[in-house]
Amino acid sequence: MTEIFRAAMVLAYMLLAACVSIPESIRNATPGPPVDGVLQAPQQHFGQQVRWGGTVAGITHRESVTELEIVSRELTRNGQPRESKTRGRFIARVEGFLEPTEYEDGVEVTVVGVVKDTQTRNIGDYPYVFPVVTATAVHKWESLPEYSNPQYWPYPWWYRHYQYSPHYLWPHRPWPYNHRFYY
Repeated sequence: MTEIFRAAMVLAYMLLAACVSIPESIRNATPGPPVDGVLQAPQQHFGQQVRWGGTVAGITHRESVTELEIVSRELTRNGQPRESKTRGRFIARVEGFLEPTEYEDGVEVTVVGVVKDTQTRNIGDYPYVFPVVTATAVHKWESLPEYSNPQYWPYPWWYRHYQYSPHYLWPHRPWPYNHRFYY
């Protein structure tokens, strides 16, 4: 009985682990040290592979590379940046040209690459030291559209609070006030 239970648990765990899908471009990279850890002792981490992500704060085009300034965030299990406190900023150097309209401010990206050096730039009037990553892969995450339907409120709280409100919409009002019958 216990062997069957163990086998079932292992199978269930494997099925659940298969549900977490990491994009192919960033799948084989190890996360490496966090950005704030590299900022404390940058020379110790030069040449180390990292997988960092966050939101784009700026894009700069050079001769043969594009530099993305990224506000670093923690990554989820599948490598997507989560809404969390920032861990610092870094610069990702990508070979070639990236379209500025696709990588505008606020776009979530995950970068795989090697920490090469640091660079000092200003954020406003404040000088900031950025770790620079030579990117081997950049994955842009598609943002989900925000869905909001004010017509239907979450059950069971909608009925007590919004039943007699003048802003409450027709499907849930009592009969004399139900707008369906006036069309």
